Amino acid sequence: FSWQTILSVGITLLTVYGDEIVDWTKKMINGGKIVESLAEKQKILNDTRKEGNKNAASEISKLETLYRVATNEALSIEQRLKATYKLQDLYPSYFKNMSVEEIMLGKAINKYKDLKEAILASSQARAIEKKLAERADKDLEQEQKIYDKIGQTKIEIANKKRTGKDIVFKGSRMEKTQDVVISNEDYIKAQEKRLELERKELQDFFKYKEQRDKFLINKLTKLNETAADYDADTSGGKIPKVKTDKPKT
Repeated sequence: FSWQTILSVGITLLTVYGDEIVDWTKKMINGGKIVESLAEKQKILNDTRKEGNKNAASEISKLETLYRVATNEALSIEQRLKATYKLQDLYPSYFKNMSVEEIMLGKAINKYKDLKEAILASSQARAIEKKLAERADKDLEQEQKIYDKIGQTKIEIANKKRTGKDIVFKGSRMEKTQDVVISNEDYIKAQEKRLELERKELQDFFKYKEQRDKFLINKLTKLNETAADYDADTSGGKIPKVKTDKPKT
């Protein structure tokens, strides 16, 4: 056996019999997984808002131009009608139920403001979805590492149950150390404890992700509600669903 194996077995056995080691292991498991502070959360929201506003600029500019032309009495009727019909065609949820005259007389101003807000909300929502997708990619890597550890521990338990052999570390005459024997039963108990902690690590990671992303998902839900009619007009209102199913371990 290598010294790495000996150290692994030693730590594993201490995990079985030592509460302090269990606490230490839990701290190691949770190391680095700290949910963002309020300031960090606000920064993330600000960044996604900025990105959303930037991406919405072109659409808002188009809307503003069409509405100004439609309501500008200094322009020809033909120009104003063309802009009005375009508004009704592009954004039926907002302008379809209003008459051409109402729109041209500026009576659709509240619908115009609602639409402008919806465009911004939709673009900001897409920016948050992008942030969540980036996090999900990184999370998958971490989850796979934990699944790999669980798989290796299961294999180790199965192997020891099959062989049934004790583990013997030979002592040294020069160092005046005696042989150390770890019973097969104790070793299996240790590995089962390790498996329990690894599964706990996985569940803690799921809880951490849920807590970490909760504020973003809540914000995304509100933005999608605001943008629902606009999204329906432009893309059928299809909002990607976040999968929350957790595989068995």
